[in-house]
Amino acid sequence: ISDFQSGSRIEALQSFEWPERVPVVTQQVSLTNTTNAHAQVLPTEEGHELTDVRVRVVNAADSRRDQFTIGWSQLENPASGSRDTKERLKAEGRTDVYVPPGQSRVIRLPRGADSLTADRIVLRGDDHDFDNTFYVVPPRKLEATLLYVGRDSADDPNGLQLYLRLAVANDPLRQVDVRPLDASGRLAVPGSPPPELVVVTQPVSAELQPALTTYVERGGLLFLVPEDREAAQSLAMYLDDVELGADANATEQGNEYQMLGEIDFTHPLFAPFASPRYSDFTKIHFWKHRPVTLKTPSTTRIAARFDNGSPALLERRIGNGLVLALTSGWQPDDSQFALSSKFVPFVGALLDLACGGTEVTESVSVHHPVTLQTAAQSSSIVVKTPDDREVRLDANVSTFSDTDQPGIYHAKVGSTESRFAVNLSTAESNTAPLELEQLEQRGVRLGAGQTRSERVERVRQQRDTELESHQKVWRWLIVIALGTLILETWWAGRAERKIAA
Repeated sequence: ISDFQSGSRIEALQSFEWPERVPVVTQQVSLTNTTNAHAQVLPTEEGHELTDVRVRVVNAADSRRDQFTIGWSQLENPASGSRDTKERLKAEGRTDVYVPPGQSRVIRLPRGADSLTADRIVLRGDDHDFDNTFYVVPPRKLEATLLYVGRDSADDPNGLQLYLRLAVANDPLRQVDVRPLDASGRLAVPGSPPPELVVVTQPVSAELQPALTTYVERGGLLFLVPEDREAAQSLAMYLDDVELGADANATEQGNEYQMLGEIDFTHPLFAPFASPRYSDFTKIHFWKHRPVTLKTPSTTRIAARFDNGSPALLERRIGNGLVLALTSGWQPDDSQFALSSKFVPFVGALLDLACGGTEVTESVSVHHPVTLQTAAQSSSIVVKTPDDREVRLDANVSTFSDTDQPGIYHAKVGSTESRFAVNLSTAESNTAPLELEQLEQRGVRLGAGQTRSERVERVRQQRDTELESHQKVWRWLIVIALGTLILETWWAGRAERKIAA
């Protein structure tokens, strides 16, 4: 007896040989309200994670409606932890969608500034709400420090610092503190952690060089963008296999300019532009660049070249850190880079490389294990489930298997906390009736069900059989009574003969 939904897992029947003498009689339960739809978040193209997400809306084959509403939502009082707390659908990201029965539609769901903290997508308009919520881990705003080492001021339109500050000012997921190098020359304030990124545009002094070298060797990211020939001389301090050309401040003559002609889109700084829609850099003109050549052999990697073959972006790993060098600046005197649409994503990729990405981890289905990232194997992991239950894992265990309910889970290792989402399997939402012939195709022997008259006759036969069995019991009781009477008569006669004797 079942509703026999199409999402049932019947594939395992193929590996089981059904007994010949065991027929299966099916009784299908029919639903009065059959409209059911569900939503699922799809991978989003690089660079669009914050503006919108792609959502697939699937309508069951036996649904009677085709109009639904979908939007971002969050709990009114998430701190209470109550399961019956009401959700509120954000009007900003609400979208109407038309999906015919048995079909699906992929839409882009806008994600505005007010929806950045929303942790679920809710669908409205069907008869069953058990699968109407798809949980998404909301992006977390990061705090990062960028140390700028340069001679230009923060409001100089001809310098590099102004455009760098503008590029990070409106980052919705990062609070970037752009701090110039103070007079003491210290990379970090005493008692505070080192900056996530150091951008150097001026010549590196002899006093500053050891501090920058130690910073890189300990895992820091150093980005060298020499503003002129004098600053370009500092490249050899960290890229010892790089030689400057005869003119380290080359200027193209007349209306000539250079473009990026060879780009490695697998490099983290250019990965956001790997899609053919964003990979065109031909509209960015570079008026000046610092020509360099690499010695043979070399350990420095070239991630991009100008169309004249001169390296544009260099990379080298030193210790646990990384050194990047751009041979042309983004200020207007050097190029059009800062004024192009590519500059902000480029700086965002630079921050991703320096302090980690802001991408959201993909969700898993209910009852599927999750591998947790542990910073230290000696630390135990505490996982907080959506119903506020805490599960503690041993120090040598990094896999969490108690994903028995959908929602947002919090995993804490020491002071570091990560989150992951658990959702219902999409097969659970496929509530359209299953064709019972599929059971036969997998070896199940189906039997015919009885009609009403056959069931009444069977009940009558069972009653008669039971009555007959009761009659047989009374027969045996009469036999036992007669036997007792005969035995008693024989015993009395024997006793009388003994007395007479």
